[in-house]
Amino acid sequence: MLHIDKSRSKQPQILALAIQDMRRTPGQTVCYDNLPSYVTVRGRSLSVRDELLKALIEDQRGLCAYCMRRIEPRNAHIEHYIPRHCDWYQGKRTLDELSVDYRNMLAVCKENGTCDATRGNAELTVDPRNQSDIEQIRYNTKAEILSDNTAIDSDCRGLLNLNDGFLVYGRMQTLQGLYRWYQHESRRAGDMKSKCRKRLDELQNGTGHNDPYAGILIYRLERKIRALS
Repeated sequence: MLHIDKSRSKQPQILALAIQDMRRTPGQTVCYDNLPSYVTVRGRSLSVRDELLKALIEDQRGLCAYCMRRIEPRNAHIEHYIPRHCDWYQGKRTLDELSVDYRNMLAVCKENGTCDATRGNAELTVDPRNQSDIEQIRYNTKAEILSDNTAIDSDCRGLLNLNDGFLVYGRMQTLQGLYRWYQHESRRAGDMKSKCRKRLDELQNGTGHNDPYAGILIYRLERKIRALS
């Protein structure tokens, strides 16, 4: 799981226009379920949910918010961190308001058996929008996710099923690629610590598509940098 900084995310124009349309319709509740199917933007009729999903995937640099697999619009959907239909939320804002709040939306994979497919409407402790939560996640030598925080560990292993065999295999393959990179770069001129810092910065702050399973790369690079200090 990676930190998704929603404070930097801007509400897409198409969502603002869709909310305007709902507010103009007498008696209509402004909520995700009532989003118009299409909105005209600069003379073009665009699918509201399709454009929202594209924007979320771009914000997340092409990775699922939970498992970090590569996602595209064809194999992803919009997840609400605070679900649209749940019976546990006790916040000040209504579920209708939160359902159209872009900061409450994430792009997640459609694969069966992990992420939103296993979570449903259950309450999560771990929040990819919260940096401190992500910092409590670690990876063992088998590329399994775990945490010393019992609630976060339960979310990752149970509700989100992030140690599904397919995901563990993908993370291990990614980790093996990092080890090969270490070997290659160690034979070349230059300071290894600086090289690791540069790659870490690209994973955390770069643009465009990120590496699949980037979380385990970040975790291992941070440990490598500490070891080289």
